[in-house]
Amino acid sequence: MMRYLLAACLFAVPLLVKSQGFDWQYSVRQPSAPPTTFLGFEAGYGRAMHSGGLEYVEQVPCCQFAAGEGVPMWLSAVVETWQRGDVALWAGVGYGNVTATFASDVQEFPLYDGRTLRTEYAYNTAMGYLSLQGGLRFRPLASNVTIGAALRLGTLIHSSSTLEEVVLSPSDYQFTTNPPSQRYLVEAGRSVASASAFLASVALTGGYDISLARGMYVTPTIVVGLPLTTTAANADWRTFDVSFALRFLTAFGTP
Repeated sequence: MMRYLLAACLFAVPLLVKSQGFDWQYSVRQPSAPPTTFLGFEAGYGRAMHSGGLEYVEQVPCCQFAAGEGVPMWLSAVVETWQRGDVALWAGVGYGNVTATFASDVQEFPLYDGRTLRTEYAYNTAMGYLSLQGGLRFRPLASNVTIGAALRLGTLIHSSSTLEEVVLSPSDYQFTTNPPSQRYLVEAGRSVASASAFLASVALTGGYDISLARGMYVTPTIVVGLPLTTTAANADWRTFDVSFALRFLTAFGTP
């Protein structure tokens, strides 16, 4: 019986002494309790994949867009609290922005010289959100590796869009703009009328905690975002994202 108790104690000691994966006791002459609450910020940048049926409407319906790509980025203030050595709860508030570029089906028109003009419409959007996030992180096997999940909420605060017609071929064809160009700006400065006022998504995370100094660490993280709501209010436009984030945290108080 004593043998099993001793083994359990030896297994538990690293978890107690090395909360958040670090040895907070820098000297046996100056023992200190590990900090549990950390404050800091997180910045993220990645790639967004947009899917769904989106219709652009001027005075009459103009173009249909089915898929696109873009860039999500965000900056948030973060608070993180470790419930024990290997489990943490965190929350963040900040600003996020996501862009999207869609291309319509190719359109063909005969030219006077017998060739065929091929064009497509490019729809570009940018949407900014007030973001609120909250989640949980777990350190499996008392390592510095962390895995977790989070709920991300966003309230739309601004949006903008442009619509262009782009020449695909022939390569020497240009629109009669001033100056001549292979891109014709149909409309600019318009807000995304169909954008949803509220977004919700789930994020799955995997990261690694790296100690920078006493009471300070950084966590590089891979984030995979899965939508719970549609990006557009009147279309099945959904946004998936894969991003890289850096979180810098410092102990609240002196460890």
